[in-house]
Amino acid sequence: MVGGCCGTTPAHIKAVKDAMDGIVPRKPEPASHGHVVSGIEPLQYDETMRPLFIGERTNVIGSRKFKRLIVDGQFEEAAEIARAQVKNGAHVIDICLANPDRDELEDMTNFMQEVVKKVKVPLVIDSTDEEVIEAALKFSQGKAIINSINLEDGLERFEAVMPLVKKYGASVVVGTIDEKGMAVTRERKLEIAERSYDLLVNEWGLAPEDIIFDPLVFPVGTGDQQYIGSAVETIEGIRLIKGKFRAP
Repeated sequence: MVGGCCGTTPAHIKAVKDAMDGIVPRKPEPASHGHVVSGIEPLQYDETMRPLFIGERTNVIGSRKFKRLIVDGQFEEAAEIARAQVKNGAHVIDICLANPDRDELEDMTNFMQEVVKKVKVPLVIDSTDEEVIEAALKFSQGKAIINSINLEDGLERFEAVMPLVKKYGASVVVGTIDEKGMAVTRERKLEIAERSYDLLVNEWGLAPEDIIFDPLVFPVGTGDQQYIGSAVETIEGIRLIKGKFRAP
């Protein structure tokens, strides 16, 4: 690789360009690997790492302490929560600033500026707002995970988020839900996963290893008749999806 750095003058860059004229760039063979994301540090997942821990405390919906720090504008202190999670073994940090009483875009921007100073692990950008997702991706040091997209409103969510995935680079969590509703049975979970895979890989050109399927988990202790047996359906749905899409 050739180029310049801070302080390099236009004349030097022109000389480099002139020296490179006529030289055909080398095209390396695509690397063969599984799921890979990164912050400053890479995370190449394989099954020997089970379980993979995702830190969920930097989420205003799930953590009262984190929410209070964000409301008080203490973004640096809030970012310390992320660092503590990594110290305690989190491989990835989930970030959600979706407080209906506040400006999510402003909070995400302020928090991302601080959290990238504190942690080196990959980040999960947890938002339904494309503008917020893009702002977070601009601050991410590497290849983030977007949580999430699905087919609940047809192609609308795919069409809103996938251009950002292509522009900035990211993996995506894909829920097994479509226009008919959430998939409860194993067959429906696989059916929606297959449709989503076809759209993402064959129409959007996303690498298969950048898809993370979320087969959805339903409460099994509520007494609701429609969810009786749903735990088994989820386990078997995961088995079907892995069997269909596992790399050879």
